[in-house]
Amino acid sequence: MRSVIETRGLHLWYGNFPALRNLNLDVAAHRITSLIGPSGCGKSTLLRCFNRMNERFGGVRIEGSVHIHGHDIYGPEVSLVELRRAVGMVFQRPNPLPISIEENVLFAVRTHLGTPASHEHPHLVEQALRDVDLWESVRDRLEMRATELPLEQQQKLCIARLLPMKPSVILMDEPCSALDASGTRAVEALMRRMAGGFTVVIVTHNMAQARRVSEDCVFMLSGEIIEHGRTEQIFEAPTEERTQAYIAGRYA
Repeated sequence: MRSVIETRGLHLWYGNFPALRNLNLDVAAHRITSLIGPSGCGKSTLLRCFNRMNERFGGVRIEGSVHIHGHDIYGPEVSLVELRRAVGMVFQRPNPLPISIEENVLFAVRTHLGTPASHEHPHLVEQALRDVDLWESVRDRLEMRATELPLEQQQKLCIARLLPMKPSVILMDEPCSALDASGTRAVEALMRRMAGGFTVVIVTHNMAQARRVSEDCVFMLSGEIIEHGRTEQIFEAPTEERTQAYIAGRYA
């Protein structure tokens, strides 16, 4: 199976603290891969390596390589703007801009690709909102302030905002942690629909969610990858004792 993301010998330090240790990982194309493990194990740090978001923090040092579609994303010629167009990110808490629903959808494409022709606006907005199953709910309220939407719809809108950029990879860092049960079901259903067209990597503390939505699963502990395989194998027949202990609830 073709890999979209490949890490080799990846180390990351926050100051003197080794947050990631010698990671080698292949993430398969057009599948959902979940990163699981106890708090502080390095899941979100690894996720942020895939779009170089860790560089926002001071004292970060990285060794090893990360390739996406065969390109070294830490190479000196890499444009962070271009990288983040190709690798979109959805955060733990929905972060729509305090502007209209329509302007939220158009914001990223205007910022990164220039202003599309005005006759293209309705199509871009409608298609992005249809893709996240939001169009029928908001089609008559496009001028409504996006921050007034329910949290589930805010999170869907944040995903819709990425789509006109045509990313190939979408990173999700605890995307349902701020949602109630019905909102979680709606966003999980959206993730499953998206998997055929995107490579999705999700960080989650919710093992039931990882089992429901992901096809591949990576168990991390103390900055290391302990086990990586098909999700059903990780949960039903793990090969590592530490994975089995985590699945059984013996790690916090």
